Amino acid sequence: VAHFRRRARVIELGILDIERDFSNVCVVAHCYTRLIEVGPADKIYNVCSGPSHTLMDVLAMMARVSGYMSEIRVSTAFVCANEVERLHGSRHRLEEVIGPTEDIPLMDILRWMYKDDA
Repeated sequence: VAHFRRRARVIELGILDIERDFSNVCVVAHCYTRLIEVGPADKIYNVCSGPSHTLMDVLAMMARVSGYMSEIRVSTAFVCANEVERLHGSRHRLEEVIGPTEDIPLMDILRWMYKDDA
């Protein structure tokens, strides 16, 4: 997001087609709080949004938010030898215990981050 804010001419990243599950930090904090209040301590829960997005998806979203697209270069410095291609979770067990979690689309999260003056 910072690269798009300052209209960086070039962004260097690792593998662009890896998929990750991105979550809003406020939703994650709320889930942790609810788990502390009601969750059995001997269970494991996925605190996640559910869907995954590739880094290319994120770049395309940022281009729409900012109206600008940097040149993207893949750098071997950011490529891990044992990179996991797809990481995402199921929040089914989590929601059984704490109730429904807020579903904030990644595009909205990126828009808020881009427009935030902090």
